[in-house]
This record gives sequence, C-alpha cells and structure tokens, in this order.
Amino acid sequence: MDPIKVLIADDQDIAREGVRAFLERQPHISVIGEVACGEEAIRKAKRFRPDVIVMEICMTGACAIDAIAEIKQKSRRTQVLVLTLQNDPASVMQVMNAGGDGYLLKSTSAKELLMAIETVHQGYAYFSPVISSVMIKRRALGGSEKPESRQEMLSKRELEVLKLIAEGYRNKEIAEKLFVSVRTVTTHRERLMKKLNLHSTYEIVRFAWANGIVSLKE
Repeated sequence: MDPIKVLIADDQDIAREGVRAFLERQPHISVIGEVACGEEAIRKAKRFRPDVIVMEICMTGACAIDAIAEIKQKSRRTQVLVLTLQNDPASVMQVMNAGGDGYLLKSTSAKELLMAIETVHQGYAYFSPVISSVMIKRRALGGSEKPESRQEMLSKRELEVLKLIAEGYRNKEIAEKLFVSVRTVTTHRERLMKKLNLHSTYEIVRFAWANGIVSLKE
C-alpha cells in the first residue's frame, strides 16, 4: 500500500517541525513538504497532489479558509485537516463551509492527529470530541448557528446513512442500498452518532425529524 502523502501548512516553524518529526516516524506516512502561507499551500497542493494537508487556519498571507476552498475545488482527492488553536464555532463552520474534511486543536495528542489523518484519507470527516462538544454546547446555549449546523458536521455519506436510519432501514438494508458492506454502515453510524452526541436510534430519528432531514409520515 502506498504511503499517505502529507503536506504541512503552518506559519510557525516550531509547529511545522514538531508535526513533521512525528509524522516522519510513521512508516505509512510520507511528508512531501511544508509551507508557511495559504498561497504556497495552494501552489504545492496543485504541484504535488498530497493526499492530506494538515493546515493551520491562522496564517499570514491569503486567508487560509479561501485556500481550503480553492484546494478542494481543484483537487477533490486532497483532504484538508485543520490543526489550529482556534476553538470557536464560527471558525469550525467556516472550515466546514469551505470544504474542510476535519478539525483538530493543537492541544490534541499525537495519536489523535495520526488517527485523524488516516480517517480523512479514507474519505471520512473527522472532528475531535472537543470540537464536537463546543458546537453542541453553543447550540444548547442558543448560539447563532443555523439550525442545520450540526448536520453540516457530517460527511455526505454519513448524512445518507442518517437519513436511511431515520426512514426505518436496518444496517443490512442500508448497505444494500449504498452498495457498501454492513461493517462500513456500522462505522458511519458510530461516527455520526459521536459527532452529533446521539445515543440511540430514537435520538437519530428525532434529530432527523427536527432538522428536516426526513418528514413525518402520515
């Protein structure tokens, strides 16, 4: 299996060097370069086609959010994982709306960073539990996010699985509809429940109804 090609984007030398030193010790990771600004991230992404970009959104130069949007527009196979100090809901929503694939805080462990890289490389979204709890708490306190902001934390496939669960389909039936394995459906289910802080099928159905993902049947 080919190694995961990673590009590191951060304007702090010590942050780049620390992430690089850790990732270079992983046999299935290949660090193909590092950059210090959004413009350079766009250029390197176009030239080297990394599998994953680990990016700080607070960098000098061009807006990193705009850089994420441009990178995702030009190369859908490149996944962008944000690793930042910013833990406010507005920043998370900006990253999600730009097409970002994951969001971690720099206080995260090296183990979780590696897991996040592997997860987004597989095509799944990854948001650390800390970020998920920030978003959920903000909503509970009457934050200004749109009603659908929580469901925007889900990947397209996770949203499909959620909708089918809410419509009454079992895992095996969902797997047949989506042409994937039952194990894959189970993984999607576990991840969407974790992101949305849901604990049962009933809560999944209630969330889907409340957010207009499915309609109540007569």
